[in-house]
Amino acid sequence: MTNAELEGMVSNYDEERAGRSFSEWAEDVTGIRERRFADGESAEEMAQKAALAAMESAGVDDVDLVLACSFTADRLIPNMACTVADRIGQRGTGGYVLNTACGGFVSGLSTAYAHIKAGMCERVLVVAAEALSKTTSFSDPTTAIIFGDGAGAVVAGADESGGMVSPPYTASEFSDHIALDNTGVFLPTGPETEYVEKTYLKMPGGPRVLRRAITLMEEAALKSLKESPWELSDIDCMVPHQANRRITIGLAERMNVPREKVLDTIAFHGNTSGASIPLAIDAAVRGFPEAGGVSISRGDKLLLTAVGGGYSIAAAALEF
Repeated sequence: MTNAELEGMVSNYDEERAGRSFSEWAEDVTGIRERRFADGESAEEMAQKAALAAMESAGVDDVDLVLACSFTADRLIPNMACTVADRIGQRGTGGYVLNTACGGFVSGLSTAYAHIKAGMCERVLVVAAEALSKTTSFSDPTTAIIFGDGAGAVVAGADESGGMVSPPYTASEFSDHIALDNTGVFLPTGPETEYVEKTYLKMPGGPRVLRRAITLMEEAALKSLKESPWELSDIDCMVPHQANRRITIGLAERMNVPREKVLDTIAFHGNTSGASIPLAIDAAVRGFPEAGGVSISRGDKLLLTAVGGGYSIAAAALEF
């Protein structure tokens, strides 16, 4: 879905006031040229595909736990972990949903790390999937241009080499600068219940979100590194949540990390929330054009950092 195609879906854009075409404005403000929208496909279905691809890549037939990172599943109950486990032939496998929005994938890695280190699991499937086009109001151009749909997954397991070099870092900070209320549900209002109609993602914070995201991702990345055996100069590739190109550039400049070491795929994927980091890593591993020439190979030292609505904050240092 290119910016030009998206323009046909968006209302309330004032070209005269903006002083440029919709496509130019969208790219200038976000760095996004195109994004993908699922065509009748749910977050659960995208998660299923990503999970099966990850298991095939890992060469495993079974996992001990399914961690589904999402806030856009079609159903609250059965939750996405139950649905995905059933769809990928892991019926009976335990699991649960993590809703840390854009921090979802890294939060999932942190939870997988804890389960494996505690000896509770040998292999954990972490899958992040978001159908954000279903929660986007196309009457609000400022949010409509940002989001895309996608899913990514990994199988985490115990290994003597590589992987996490220290416990991932997680934190939270309350803010309603990014918010999504319950959608289409019955809520108690005393002795009766009230049906709440579908609502959409809201981002009233504007520039404050941008500035705070840069600060929080930097803090998280540095705190994660502090617990690792590495220095920032040791990192081969920094992989931030793909929120907005201005945030990615601001983060790189603030941390003094060369741009060629910072993975930036937002021009092609848009902001896919928790799915953005695995999608970006996959593009760099496979040498896809959207990785912009940044590549990731076995043995590379990666620094992941993300901030999601809430704010939910997470970072991890790992050897690929």
